[in-house]
Amino acid sequence: VPLGSRPAIHLSSTKPRVRNFFETYRVLLQALAQTGDVNITATRQSLRQAAATVVDGVEVLIPLAGLINTEQEQKRLQQRIDELTTHLAQTEQRLADTQFTTKAPKNVLDQTKARRTQLRETLKKFSDHLAAIQS
Repeated sequence: VPLGSRPAIHLSSTKPRVRNFFETYRVLLQALAQTGDVNITATRQSLRQAAATVVDGVEVLIPLAGLINTEQEQKRLQQRIDELTTHLAQTEQRLADTQFTTKAPKNVLDQTKARRTQLRETLKKFSDHLAAIQS
């Protein structure tokens, strides 16, 4: 994003507590991140030509029309999708290993399952963002 621009940002989270946090500190976020308007919603927004990332379950979208090279953004998203796919395959392989599932402590097994769920959700979000940029 070019220096000096103050693009709007769109945040989405299904968790009311997270949305409330961003609503409470909206002005501080705008000042520290040097953004324009901050839009906070419960559901994912579909924006064309937008940079996207997911941080701790919060989707962050920045409209980039006229701000960035969409080809580079597509490459960045694809690279992240590839990384997530690899991590998901490793996690699923670990959970498919009967030695691991029978010998691992319950808390480790639960953490691994939670990680698999998080990876699936994040992978879907990045895939959706890539599809939106490509359309």
